[in-house]
This record gives sequence, C-alpha cells and structure tokens, in this order.
Amino acid sequence: MSCNESISEKNINYYTCPMHPQIRMDSSGQCPICGMDLIAIKKNASEMIQLHSDHKKIQNKIVKIDPRYTQNIGVKTEKVVKRDLIQEILTYGKVAHDHNLWVAQNEFIQALKLGDFSLIKASERKLKFLGLSEDWIKTLKKNRSADISLHLESKGQPSFFEAYVYQEDIEFIKEGLEAIIIDQKGRYLETGHVKAIGTLVDLNSRSVRVLVEAPKPLNLKLNTFIQVKIKIPLGNKISVSAESILFNGNHNMVYVKVSKGQFSPRIIQVGQQAGDYYEVYSGLNENELVVTNGHFLIDSETKIKLGDTAHQH
Repeated sequence: MSCNESISEKNINYYTCPMHPQIRMDSSGQCPICGMDLIAIKKNASEMIQLHSDHKKIQNKIVKIDPRYTQNIGVKTEKVVKRDLIQEILTYGKVAHDHNLWVAQNEFIQALKLGDFSLIKASERKLKFLGLSEDWIKTLKKNRSADISLHLESKGQPSFFEAYVYQEDIEFIKEGLEAIIIDQKGRYLETGHVKAIGTLVDLNSRSVRVLVEAPKPLNLKLNTFIQVKIKIPLGNKISVSAESILFNGNHNMVYVKVSKGQFSPRIIQVGQQAGDYYEVYSGLNENELVVTNGHFLIDSETKIKLGDTAHQH
C-alpha cells in the first residue's frame, strides 16, 4: 500500500508534488511537470496549528556547527539575488492544418461581404470560441482573406501546430509567447509563437488546445506528433536554486549561513519554477547566503540541537 493510499481520502486536503509545490490537485496521480507521484496533504486543523507554531519557534534561531565539519561534508552556498526568470512549459502536440478554423474564417469573411450585422457577430463569436485573438480578427476584417496555411501547407506560408497545455498551466499562456517546436526525438525544429488559445478544457486530458504558429513550412505530415516548449517570462524576481530548498508537503525550508559555522533554518514561500530556480515570495532577502549542498546533514544537526520541533519531515 502506498503512502497516499494509507491516508483516508476524507482527511486529504489536496495532492501536491514534492518538487513543484505550486501544483495542487484534487486527486492522486503524477505531477504534470516532472511526472513524480503526487503526495497527499492532510486537512487536520490541530496539526496545522501545531505546525505553524513550530515554524514560529525556529524562525531566526541559529544552530552552531563546527566549521571543520561543514568543510568535511562539502557545504556550499549561493547568494540570494534577483534574476530574470523564464519558466518553460514542455508539452505535447501535433501538426495541425485546422480546417474548422479555416472554414470559420471564410464564414466570417463572407458575412462581412454580405454586410449582415447579426451574421458578422455570430461568426466573430465562433472565431473567439475557437481561440482567435482580437488582433487576428481585426486583420481578417482588414484583409478579407482566410489564412490558407490553416487548411494546407503552402510554400512561403507559416505552419501551424496544436499544443495541449494542462489546465493548471493555461493561466500563464499568453498570445505571442515564444514556442520552441521539437520532434519526438528531442531535436529542435523551429521557433514559433502562440497564435491562439482555446476556451475549452478537454475532460479526458484536462488540457486546453493552444495554436502555435511557425514562420515557415516544416514539411511534416498532418497529425505528426511533436513537443512544444513554451517560454514564459516571470520578470526580475528574488530567487534561489531548487537544490537549496528542502521540500515537503507542508512547507519549504532553506538554511541561511549567518556567519562561519552558524546557520539559521528559514521557512520560505516559493512561486513558479524557472529552470533550476524558484522565485521566492517571502522568507529571504537579497544578498543572504543559502546552503545548496550539505543542507541535509545540517538539517539533521539542527533537529538534534534545536529539537524535533525544528520541523517535521
């Protein structure tokens, strides 16, 4: 019986990933980012009150460890700094000549030519439902020409791909974001951008259809499977490397080096992961030093010296 199965379902608050704590799901399964099994977080008010109390007890406390010991175990640190973070969402997709979207564009153009206001509005609503942006619709109104590359691949014309983004990630996807198109073997094919975002969540895959445009034909057969890596700028944020964080289902902790041989356990709140780094919402300041290697042994020493209330794994 797994760890998750041993916990009564009615006592579970949500499921999360040990490596990606921003993931919260109502049912067990795998993390959509890394594929690890999700762990169950119990909903127990008294336990959470006690945990919060334990956190307050250890904040800013200092544990002294012989510098010779930290040298022997290879303790390494890094400075807390602001970085330009770019999150990458890797998902699957396929070559897509979107016949339905091409037909809908032609219907809209025909309605414009007829000058039928109600038909124009109905066609426009359909285009928006299929994920077309206001700018794309304005271009259609101006040019009165459907994008033929949606219907078939043409020389000198862009090519289109359908990517499927999990519903918990779709809020970060915006039109115009850079999208790297990769084949099934992980080889780079082309750099495109997000052209349109669907409005429906597929009930089976819990994903949303995203249309990606590449600047030229790639001579791939219709429905060929591909991978798409969408890059999301998170801005200039205080961040630390993922290896510096001790994760568990209840909180995230780092060890701050106060001075030679002195360390302080610190509860932090993290946001999105961007490559090897996590943005930090609270708990750390710029220029502090956090331990990136040897913190598991420092953690053990801390529990011995400060007591088991230092934190509970």
